[in-house]
Amino acid sequence: MSLLKIIFPIKKFLFVAFLTLLIQFPFAVTAKEIIRIQGSTTVFPIAQEAAATYMQTHKNVEIVTEGTGSGHGIKALIDGTTDIANASRFMKDKEAKMAYEKGAIPIPFRVAYDCILPVVHKSNPLKGIGMEYLKAIYGGEIKNWKEVGGKDAPISILSRDTSSGTYEVWKEKVMGDSEITPAVQLKSSNGEVKEAIMDNPDAIGYIGIGYLDNSVKPLAVDGIIGSEKSAVDGSYPISRPLFMFTRGWPTGELKRFINYMLEPTLGQHAVKKAGYLSVYLPATSLSSFSKTEPCPEPVPSFDHKKCPPCPACNESASCPPCPSCRESTPCPECPPCESVLSLSGESLSPHGRFESMDSQQKVMLVQQYLNSLGYSVGAIDGIWGPRSLNAYIRFQKLHNIEPVYSSIAYPVIQMMEKKIQRKDNITN
Repeated sequence: MSLLKIIFPIKKFLFVAFLTLLIQFPFAVTAKEIIRIQGSTTVFPIAQEAAATYMQTHKNVEIVTEGTGSGHGIKALIDGTTDIANASRFMKDKEAKMAYEKGAIPIPFRVAYDCILPVVHKSNPLKGIGMEYLKAIYGGEIKNWKEVGGKDAPISILSRDTSSGTYEVWKEKVMGDSEITPAVQLKSSNGEVKEAIMDNPDAIGYIGIGYLDNSVKPLAVDGIIGSEKSAVDGSYPISRPLFMFTRGWPTGELKRFINYMLEPTLGQHAVKKAGYLSVYLPATSLSSFSKTEPCPEPVPSFDHKKCPPCPACNESASCPPCPSCRESTPCPECPPCESVLSLSGESLSPHGRFESMDSQQKVMLVQQYLNSLGYSVGAIDGIWGPRSLNAYIRFQKLHNIEPVYSSIAYPVIQMMEKKIQRKDNITN
């Protein structure tokens, strides 16, 4: 056998092997480990942001994220069809039991904090609402905005669907043991809630703080605005931790990603970038906030020459100038003004003047009257909260006003003015 006949088959074999390697090699170098994440639409933007930054430095990993709702994510984790379940609530006992029965041990990792905000159309005149009124609205007891100091219009109620963790937290913290009215319109995501409110001036809904933008208007709850500070210090009543669950203790790349999520300068930075609150926000430092943050600018009373007192602060020099008296120190207490407390006043004509006020002005007027009559409703802030309403109802019952109004009504104003005039006459 000639040398040529021996060499040619070897060359042919090597050539075929080389072609085979060329075909297979790209797949070998581009094969990536896939991490599947699904669940809460609230946690979704956090997972999406963290996944994007993680994959930039971990080229061998592909992270697939999907917002399906907390309940669906947990079910997928139990079934083994996802690696991480995002949840805006803790796992229920029945879900944990189901997981154990299938041989899975769910491991929770707290990755962020959130607060849920009631939101309305930007044209809605309300600035805040009490928890008991939110409960009454979602329970179907209050059906018109005028019953909570708003305009005369039916309330259109929006809610997340029952598989959503946002729904679960709202029901637990707002509704308690009460049921949500069947008249509520269910939406499958925070985004859908916002879109529906943008299209309906009479709607109310709720969303996670990470979805808040200038397309809708958030309402303060019991006089507390939902924010980073109020959620972490516990003063805001509708706040919660957010979780990622794994199926058993994570290992390998999954473990590295969870560690990345909990790293203050990496995953927690993604949490803040997505608009949520880091688990490492030091609650102990909140006591120093009041010393460094200026007092809110005092709002002038609508028919006083001087503004109400600036909220108390540790350093009076940090108060901004009052818009009325232009003093940087806290404004002096507003003295009894003839324009408000006098019945003979030209500046407060009877029914016409009352009807010309917007809802916030009416609330402020009632708050002034109640304070003057000794009911002590606190700050004159224009928020129709439980303290103002309860005092308002007590006044009506004491003076036998029938029917008892829950919204601000002119007959009650008239009675208050008479009592204030009588009080002034006795004093003088």
